[in-house]
Amino acid sequence: MSDVPRRLVALTFDYETWQPIPPGKYIDWDADVFEPAQRLIEQDIPVTLFAELGEYFWLDVNDPPIARRMEDQWRDAIRRGHDVQLHLHPAWLPECGATHVDGDWHWDTRYAKASDYPGDLDALIERCVTRLHDVLRPVDPEYRVTCFRAGAYQAQPFRRLSAALVRAGITCDSSVYAGGVSEERGYDYSRAYSQGEPYFASPYDPQLRGTPAETALVELPIAIEHGSRVMLDGAEGASFDRRVVRRANLPVGGPGLVARVAEALYARLRPIRRALNRVLPTSFARLLSPYGPERTTSSSYSVAIGHTKGDLRADEVIAAGRRLIDSGFELVTLAEAAELARVELVSNGRSRADESAFQVARERGAVLGDERNESQSDRLQRLIPLDRQRILDLGCGAGYWSERISQLYPWMHVVGVDLGEEFIAVARERHASDRVEFTVADFFALPFEDGVFDCVYADNSLEHAYDVDDALREVHRVLSWQGVLVAAIPSDARNPANACDDHTWKTWPEDVQRRLEAVGFRDITIDEVDVFRRLGAPPFAPSDNRLMYVTAWKRKDGWTQTERAAEAVSWLYNHLDPRTPSTSNDATEVIADGGALCAGYAVALRGLLEREGIEANIVQMTATDHPRGSGADDADTHVVVQARLDGRLAILDAMARTTIPYGIDELVAQPTLASGRSNPDGRYEERGYALYDTAFWYSRVSRYRVYRSRMSRWRRNTHRAPLG
Repeated sequence: MSDVPRRLVALTFDYETWQPIPPGKYIDWDADVFEPAQRLIEQDIPVTLFAELGEYFWLDVNDPPIARRMEDQWRDAIRRGHDVQLHLHPAWLPECGATHVDGDWHWDTRYAKASDYPGDLDALIERCVTRLHDVLRPVDPEYRVTCFRAGAYQAQPFRRLSAALVRAGITCDSSVYAGGVSEERGYDYSRAYSQGEPYFASPYDPQLRGTPAETALVELPIAIEHGSRVMLDGAEGASFDRRVVRRANLPVGGPGLVARVAEALYARLRPIRRALNRVLPTSFARLLSPYGPERTTSSSYSVAIGHTKGDLRADEVIAAGRRLIDSGFELVTLAEAAELARVELVSNGRSRADESAFQVARERGAVLGDERNESQSDRLQRLIPLDRQRILDLGCGAGYWSERISQLYPWMHVVGVDLGEEFIAVARERHASDRVEFTVADFFALPFEDGVFDCVYADNSLEHAYDVDDALREVHRVLSWQGVLVAAIPSDARNPANACDDHTWKTWPEDVQRRLEAVGFRDITIDEVDVFRRLGAPPFAPSDNRLMYVTAWKRKDGWTQTERAAEAVSWLYNHLDPRTPSTSNDATEVIADGGALCAGYAVALRGLLEREGIEANIVQMTATDHPRGSGADDADTHVVVQARLDGRLAILDAMARTTIPYGIDELVAQPTLASGRSNPDGRYEERGYALYDTAFWYSRVSRYRVYRSRMSRWRRNTHRAPLG
């Protein structure tokens, strides 16, 4: 950080007319643009003009004399020591259909956002930057475009736009204002990381702070004071200096004594915490959470915004600016503020190695201590699909949960990785076994071949990644096809006024979804849970107590529920021994026992599918006149699963490894729909499974029952041995 904190103020003005035109207004280039801008640049206080290039390019084609006047005024501003940066309303561009016919203006609202530009956005931003350079470098050979502001604040979605800005050499965005929401314009900055101080923006959403590796764009948000923007338009411009002074004098600090005492008291009440959490007021719960706002720089920054079209009272604005200077503030251009902010942000950051060391030191007490969020982790572990065999525990700490997973699912082999060498040493000593092993590794460089795990378990660990995209790419790489990431991630972007200093990824569901999709994950499910109220966890203000439970699959596009069910059927067919009956109605216990007859196969399959949100019910059938039957009717029974797959009912027989794309009612009414396995193996033939998955069986079914609820009580059946 800078040794001498500074108080910096940038006066920025969107250099533009109306689009669309408000009722009672009309476009007047002199009144809306040239005259107010001239009053500003004739003053000796630096200002930044955000030149609207969409409008300019339209004029360049349709009214060149006005475009030339714009160029002249921009050069005059640079000559006088002011700043000109890039503003863009894509709907103004001639290629986006903007027209002026017989006095009527038309803009295509489909192209209001840069992300909706129908052409090559990289080429468009480069064209804007190049034109400004061509116009202004004859006056200042060192001039370059470094800052951008999206038209109407419409910077979301940001991924495509941020990539185009970076490729064009732009290093600062100033489109965000905290709390700004417009359903009509399609932006939502209600989770903005900062009330006006700079930060490195996430390339996926400019309101979120990027991870430590994401330093391409400085976000200099428009300053907020008392919940609203510091504006320079109309009557607000005359007194904007008072708002800037109040902002700069706001105290910044962590929790006070009362919060620390309340936290210590709450820690002593751990035995009754779950019941206590249900009745504690939310305000008191926040008091228990020892987090405060995070300062990214030692200097303070205030970006005020005005518009040349906005009843701009230039003399009053300039007078207020001079009062700020007299009070010890520095008025700078936005380009200067962005450059200074970058220097401070970089000096305040940590290298990858330093961040890793900090994370290990910061987490040492929690990892090696005795307190764990049992209920939170138990919920996550029950999201692991039951047909997994090799699990990577990402960020395993001292290995407690790695061993727990191996106990819950004894057919799984677990490999735990963590960067902390001390953590791994303790894990090996306490929890290593023939089914659990540990190794030191960083998230971004996992020491495994491609596709060696079918599940990655990340329990409150991804939020510590230095480069979360790198970490997610590594997770995707080491997963096999049809492998799954199961993760718990706190929604730290929900309450940015409270920050956890060792959570490098401050995120929420929309951001998680975008990043997972960007690295190739599909079929993503995110369930946000209030773990304070529902699971008895300690309060965590940065996330408003919300924890995201995430499942994300490594699959090709178009993977269906039918394919997933067939995969599960095949896995159970190969995993369970059909010669040994199971003794449980619990899917996990059946799979752990390793043997099952038809009822056990059905129990295991139903449990496996239900974990993934697939509707599955057990069907118990009785057939008469069957060669394996008994009694006067030669009756035999068989148990299968009926599931709703991709909107259709299907019968799944894991014992025979058969999928029949019809429901039980259809099969009994028309038995010939059941044709059995098209590719029978030796086991299928040896055990006579064709007696149970073909028309031979369904033509003999005399009664059946569909159990539509979890069945703690239902008549279990042992299947007769194959005919000799």
